[in-house]
Amino acid sequence: MNLVDRYYTLILKEQVRQLRLYERKKERADKTIQDLALTPAHTTQRYWQAVSQSELCINEINKIKDEMNYLNKIYHWKDMLHQDRFNFITDEVLRLVR
Repeated sequence: MNLVDRYYTLILKEQVRQLRLYERKKERADKTIQDLALTPAHTTQRYWQAVSQSELCINEINKIKDEMNYLNKIYHWKDMLHQDRFNFITDEVLRLVR
């Protein structure tokens, strides 16, 4: 039995945690972008850092989605969501992954 075979649920759990973290960061950055876009401050360093942070979060979220879909292709974890070991995967996470 491969190491990944044993611990893919823990890997998924960490990926879900990271996905939620990047979603929160992206929401904060988007809020900053929206707040500053309505003012003349849309050319400030804070604005452009928020834009950069938002783009970074989008890239990281896409990487995590690809990794989770790869694990699904191998282990078919989406078919086993009724099991208790996958209770950390919510409908929100499933919507993001699809």
